[in-house]
Amino acid sequence: DVAEQRVVQLTDDPHVDFSSRFSPDGEWIVWARSQREWVSFRETEAWDLWLMRHDGSEARRIVEGGYHPTWGPNGESIVFQRGVQILELDLETERERVLVDGATAFPDFRIGDAALHPSGDLLTFAVLRHGAVAGPVAREEWSRLTPAQVCQTRWVPGTRDLIWVDPSGNGGTRIMRSSLDGSRQEVLMDLPGNRSHEYFPNLSPDARWLVWGATAEGHEHDRADYEIFVWRVGEPWEEAMRLTFYSGNDQCPDVWVPAGSAAGELPPTCCFSWVVS
Repeated sequence: DVAEQRVVQLTDDPHVDFSSRFSPDGEWIVWARSQREWVSFRETEAWDLWLMRHDGSEARRIVEGGYHPTWGPNGESIVFQRGVQILELDLETERERVLVDGATAFPDFRIGDAALHPSGDLLTFAVLRHGAVAGPVAREEWSRLTPAQVCQTRWVPGTRDLIWVDPSGNGGTRIMRSSLDGSRQEVLMDLPGNRSHEYFPNLSPDARWLVWGATAEGHEHDRADYEIFVWRVGEPWEEAMRLTFYSGNDQCPDVWVPAGSAAGELPPTCCFSWVVS
């Protein structure tokens, strides 16, 4: 019931906070904070990465000049983008290592949306004007998932499947699921109705819940009126629940459920950012 929702503000800062992600155990949230009071989401090099507890306490900066953070295996590291490189930060040692050097692997292209598989041996990311790729980190043998441009690649927990945003469907985008090499593909979500421009998808740790943002029109992340939706995977698309009703911009959601929760239980915790526009 949307009326029973409780919204808690976790950050209060004049800078822009977005791209928040829960740690695998739900105890921590990593996010990006702009280096100036206002920075467009398209300006990927003007952000730092911050870490806080799930209740907003103990906030601290962990990376200078980082973008698009995601969690590494077991919540022990953070994977992020800096310029044309994808890096991993070990939270205990505070050491960084380069996973992909885009200048070498994909010269003349821009890369992003990186996610490391929980096993630690597979990486996926998007390559502008080329499409998303995935493959083993050590050998850099990237498989191209589709011949068309796709983005927002994510791993399906407990599998080697991926989800991504495809530039087609009812509202101009849809969320796809596929095998590691892209050979087996299916539409995971293409919401009926007029608010069907899906973006920013994330799955819960048990892969039973999908959360994403959707607009009725427009794509630009700085200005479009995204709202947050959550859906129990496998149910009819029409049963997706709209969580936000805000005239500005709600985006980059994540969802976490405790291990062993009942199959029909609503996900207790979502995090997302909103931007006053």
